[in-house]
Amino acid sequence: MVVQCCLCKKVRNGKQWVLADPIELADVRISHGYCPACAAQAFAEIRALIGVSRLTSNVAASP
Repeated sequence: MVVQCCLCKKVRNGKQWVLADPIELADVRISHGYCPACAAQAFAEIRALIGVSRLTSNVAASP
């Protein structure tokens, strides 16, 4: 089974993430996840959204 980043489409090859030819992946079972770079970006976006919602809820709760 090959692990492919759901954002950039790189595949994990040991500890490396590399671009793969789609033809090479045609007959392979693929599991999706995040490469380290895309995971960092996704978590930063989530943290930013959580921060915004906390600020919004704190403002709404103020007298």
